[in-house]
Amino acid sequence: MVTDDFGTSINLMMQCGMLDSGGRLVEGDFEACLQAIREDIDSGRLSLALATSA
Repeated sequence: MVTDDFGTSINLMMQCGMLDSGGRLVEGDFEACLQAIREDIDSGRLSLALATSA
């Protein structure tokens, strides 16, 4: 895809990077994002690692 809009180009590159690394985009507002994260944690698709202090 060729585009003249720099912002669109950056967004497409970010989307490709997320999808290539196994991530995904969540469409919607902040609440929709939190809901998607909660669903991913509950389903086991996403796990959180606790950092230990050095």
